[in-house]
Amino acid sequence: MYVPLWVKSHYSFLEGTCSPEALVNEAARLQLPAVALTDKHGLYGMVQAHTAAKAAGIKLLVGAELSVQPGSA
Repeated sequence: MYVPLWVKSHYSFLEGTCSPEALVNEAARLQLPAVALTDKHGLYGMVQAHTAAKAAGIKLLVGAELSVQPGSA
């Protein structure tokens, strides 16, 4: 079973192009059981993705790509 785990929406500027709803709807069209939304530095599209995933009947995996600067820990 294939599930994409590193997917970026248009909220990840210069990296993603689609809205969270479009990403979830495409995953549903492809009959995937789940899809992840892992935007850069935040959870900006999670509400939209959650609503679309619930309507499409697929699971949404929540994540984010974070950058840590040396010496910040």
